[in-house]
Amino acid sequence: MAALQQCGSTSGNVVGISVPITSPNTVLSGFGHDGYGDHDKVACANGNIKITQDDNYPLIGVGNDTAVGIATIQSCGSTDGNVVGITIPITSPNTVIGDCQNGNVEINDSDDWKGHDGWQESGRAEAMPASLAMDKARQALVKKVGALKDRDAWGKRANAKVAPQARGGGWDAPWDVDPFGLVSALNGTSVLAATLQSCGSTSPDVISLAIPITSPNTVVGDCKNANVKIDKEGPKGLITALDNSSLNILPLQSCGSTSANIIAAAVPITSPNTVIGSCYNANTVID
Repeated sequence: MAALQQCGSTSGNVVGISVPITSPNTVLSGFGHDGYGDHDKVACANGNIKITQDDNYPLIGVGNDTAVGIATIQSCGSTDGNVVGITIPITSPNTVIGDCQNGNVEINDSDDWKGHDGWQESGRAEAMPASLAMDKARQALVKKVGALKDRDAWGKRANAKVAPQARGGGWDAPWDVDPFGLVSALNGTSVLAATLQSCGSTSPDVISLAIPITSPNTVVGDCKNANVKIDKEGPKGLITALDNSSLNILPLQSCGSTSANIIAAAVPITSPNTVIGSCYNANTVID
């Protein structure tokens, strides 16, 4: 709750004022690994949640493996103010090289996504080489022919006693059935409210003022805000309600823009806003 991040930015929050003069703010991702900045890496991450769902099934399960984020706010390579804030940077550029991620949620199936980035495409198994496949098929055929020629084995099989089969249409024994709950509600669910991101922008929010003067805002990377990815599981109870669901209230993103939200004013003077990358806001995938 109330996760706030200012990353390579000029920002005034909760009755705050910021007036930098010839004082640039800069964040470079991957420093010390791939040189001075890498736009393919995450530079600023705030309030992101990743959960692997438990495969245990309680008799009554409510709110298990559930993510809740409220007032998750990020300023990334931007000039902004939040909740009665004033920012007036003068010749003070804000620059971030790398991705900006805020308030994203990933809830994964208990059987999948092991050591795997769930936002990327799932891995594919490589096909077996043709020569190896032929060898395995030949060995299996030889084994079957040998079994047919073994008359002693056939005699033993004919004299063997057959175990009684379970009746009732093929029902499994109780100990062979996967555990199952009685009531399951709001499990593996995401609830987000007021997830705000200013990315390479001039964007004051909630009774705030931003006046950058010759102070450009630049982000070289992607901006991701309030995105939800849920890998849906089967029912965990006899009675289920709102499992593997998503509720997203007021996700706001300003990406390479000049904007003012909820009684605010933005007055950039010779201060361009630039994002070299993509903008993702409040996308939801449940599969």
